[in-house]
Amino acid sequence: MHKLRNTIAHGGSILSFANEKGKDIEEVIECIWEIDKLLEEITKLTENRDQVWKAFEKSYIVTKGKVEEYWVGVNTVDLSKDLKLPIYVISAENPSEEVLLKEKNEVRTKAMCDVLNYRKSKSSNEKWEYREVIGQSPDGVWKQDSFAVGGISKEEARELAKMFGQRAVFELTQDYICVIPTDRGDENKREFKKLNRNVNLRLKLAKDI
Repeated sequence: MHKLRNTIAHGGSILSFANEKGKDIEEVIECIWEIDKLLEEITKLTENRDQVWKAFEKSYIVTKGKVEEYWVGVNTVDLSKDLKLPIYVISAENPSEEVLLKEKNEVRTKAMCDVLNYRKSKSSNEKWEYREVIGQSPDGVWKQDSFAVGGISKEEARELAKMFGQRAVFELTQDYICVIPTDRGDENKREFKKLNRNVNLRLKLAKDI
């Protein structure tokens, strides 16, 4: 494999590698097999990443309190008038889909709350106003404490999420939700559409197309 790598690095090809004098056919086959395995792993990573994005796009956003209201999901309500639009939903829990113990997630959530309170105290014009919400799967099996933050830019939301190792944030307006990857490079690899906050309407629109 190292010999093949060196051949390619110096402008050669798999074919020229195979045609080298004295090259054993079994060695060539082994290298090609290694390349096939590598390409297979790359394909799996790409497919897994796409599954992650699809899971994000199916997420519901629910308010915390005596009465739960769906900001994204079924029977959605208007977003809080206390937060300046667009609202960015950011979590500190389970960075990059790594499932942490409840105690560790609670520490991370408290740390993000402290950051938000500090930035709120240093800002003006309704920046860094926030409300506690929950991001969850449609069936409610997966839930993650999060913060809905108003008055900030997309880049500020990204930087806060990156600080806590998150892959993405959600951007919400009265009309739509959109997944925003923290890595700008991901935006060039996949189209992140603005989706209706009401899932029932989203499915109806998709069916009518």
